[in-house]
Formats: sequence, C-alpha cells, structure tokens
Amino acid sequence: MYRKLKRGIYQKRFNKAIALKPAGPWSKDLLAGDSGKVLASRHMLNVAKALKTAKKPKTKAELVKLLENAMMTPEQKLVIFYELSLTRPLSVEEFCTYMGLFKEVFPKAYEGIYGKKTPKEIASECYGIKPLKRDSVSSKSIPIPPGWRIH
Repeated sequence: MYRKLKRGIYQKRFNKAIALKPAGPWSKDLLAGDSGKVLASRHMLNVAKALKTAKKPKTKAELVKLLENAMMTPEQKLVIFYELSLTRPLSVEEFCTYMGLFKEVFPKAYEGIYGKKTPKEIASECYGIKPLKRDSVSSKSIPIPPGWRIH
C-alpha cells in the first residue's frame, strides 16, 4: 500500500513538472479555458511519445536535457508565441512560425478561418510584403520566457 501511494505521489509530481506551462498572465488565462485543456492533453501525449522514443539517459544532465527537449512541443511553442504576440508586435518570421504552429495544433480552426492559405500568404497580406522564401523559423530562435525551466 505504501509503495503504491509513494509511486502515485511521484507520478503526480512528474506530471506537474512536464505539464504545459504558461509563458505569462495571458497564456495562463488561455490554458484555463477549453482550448487550454485541449492543448494540455495534446502536449502530454507528445511529451510521452518523445520520452518513449528517446534513448535512456545515463546522467542527470542528460535527463534534464531530454526532458527540456521533450517538453518543447508544438503546443508549448504555440503558448509562448501567443504570450509574445500579446506583449509586443511579432516580426514577420515570428508571425509565420506562430501561424504555422496554429495550423499544426488546430488544423480545423485554421482552415475555417484562413482556408487553404499558407502562413506565408497570410503574413504577406497582414504585413503588406512579398512572400517569404523560408517556410519557418528554426526552433532555436524561439524566445523562452524568463524563469521557464524544469524544477
């Protein structure tokens, strides 16, 4: 009995540690709603899939890096860009990345709003510029909110 109870406590702590994190006050409100519940469940599925396919870490540093990489799912990136878009204007590349993530995470909503347009076409309409040559921005350029780390 004690062993099951202890395992349950650790499982809850682990789930809380890898859960979808808000990037600020606006994304905290987003995650509290229905769409936030959808994002959180998809995030957990993607994290579980990433952890199952990864090699078993040998050191604590490898484990932390594995968890950080597994937690940077499209849903988490979408939350970060959502918060970022409400704090300052997005650059064209950031906007394209944000729209691409929205298309990946909510494909039916994206098609209902934008139809068959690509994120580059939407950006060129919004920003009044020529279409971009690159498809998206690399994940390394995603701004990570201060204080967002695994505990």
